Amino acid sequence: MIRRLHRVSQIVNKRFKHHDVRELPEKIRPRYSQNSDTKMYSLDWGFTRPRNVLFIKKPFLPTVRNATIDVMRHVKQTYPDVNMLVEPDVEEELDQTASDLDTFSGSHKDLVNKADMLVTFGGDGTILHAVSLFSQIDEVPPILSFSMGTLGFLLPFNIAEHASALDHALNGSAPLLNRMRLSCTRSNSHTVQRAMNEIHLHRGRAPHLLRLNIYVNDAFVTEAVADGILVSTPTGSTAYSLSAGGSIVHPRVPCILLTPICPRSLSFRPLIFPCTDRIRLTVSEESRGEGAECSVDGQLLGLLKRGESMEVQAAGSNSTDVWCFEHSERDWISGLNELLRFNATFGAPNDP
Repeated sequence: MIRRLHRVSQIVNKRFKHHDVRELPEKIRPRYSQNSDTKMYSLDWGFTRPRNVLFIKKPFLPTVRNATIDVMRHVKQTYPDVNMLVEPDVEEELDQTASDLDTFSGSHKDLVNKADMLVTFGGDGTILHAVSLFSQIDEVPPILSFSMGTLGFLLPFNIAEHASALDHALNGSAPLLNRMRLSCTRSNSHTVQRAMNEIHLHRGRAPHLLRLNIYVNDAFVTEAVADGILVSTPTGSTAYSLSAGGSIVHPRVPCILLTPICPRSLSFRPLIFPCTDRIRLTVSEESRGEGAECSVDGQLLGLLKRGESMEVQAAGSNSTDVWCFEHSERDWISGLNELLRFNATFGAPNDP
């Protein structure tokens, strides 16, 4: 009986063996260069390819979990020198289902400090979660995303092509699209947050419309009376901003979108500003509610009270942007037609 317990203990300890991500070598920072013909980017990993790859998956779905395990096993077999990083909750999940995989984990701070590259499995929300880990950090590693979610407008790769996609990404032969981020600072906090999609101010549960004074480069524009306001990137133009009536903007266009949510005035239309402008949103003292609920890429930051403000601008140079592996420059147009069904008719599929 004692021998059996000892053997079980050995198996459990082997199965639940953890590796500390802090033991890994320092992250590699690739160099990016733009192709003058396609306007896409390529990267140079330097003298070695990525050593630390962070895998991020959509939670709770067995199909996503199994696909993640299959890809990680492929990496283990094909690229044995690559260290596979996972978030703590994913590590616990893999302990139960894939004990043959050697993974590294730790705090989110330690993970982002070590990751050379990100690989995501899920939908657009998964890539937003991945980027949110770097919301207070300038540099985001290049991202290879596999579509296993509801929409997947930001995710050009099918899971069936994971072998070739990984090979091109790890060897630096895959093109990349540069997606700008926004940075925002609240007047009641000195913390800088960065957004890939949008910054959202909303009345929340308050029954009254929100009053916001809008300034661009310190010049007063208008007082918005609405359910809320969205300040979006071109990437975010196909997300919440699109649902609120905003324009669709190609991610290579350097601009900032300002989109009202259900404004009281019919003449308040969405605006597009150069990415060099600064936008300040101040909760009016005449607002009848407590203030505006503020969120960045869907993550609630807190409440802006009457008289408090938020300043938004482009995050900075290319080094602060998000770099996404793509098939080609046609991926965005394909997504517009195939996923968003741009300008599709309401008739039957066979109608002329």
